[in-house]
Amino acid sequence: MTDRLDRVAIVTGAARGIGAATAIRLGAAGHAVGVIDLDEGACGDTVAAITSAGGRAVAVGADVSDGQAVTAGRGAGRRRVGRADGARQTTPACCGTTCCSR
Repeated sequence: MTDRLDRVAIVTGAARGIGAATAIRLGAAGHAVGVIDLDEGACGDTVAAITSAGGRAVAVGADVSDGQAVTAGRGAGRRRVGRADGARQTTPACCGTTCCSR
């Protein structure tokens, strides 16, 4: 069984539009959210919407057409968002793209 504290979602294209709406919805459902977009600064509104509602989110800048950038962004997001109880997260979060090493 997955504990609410273990759920991490990585959403690409999450600075605006459908990606932002998806990230906000996942945050409301209890996921910690890695908000990924090409421009990390553009993710601010999405992160603010999630955190102001009591969720956890972190903005990550990554070009999803670059596999190494996605891997690095995924790792950075996981380290920065962490778990609410401070325990180490052991369940890998994956963006689901074919470039992932998983």
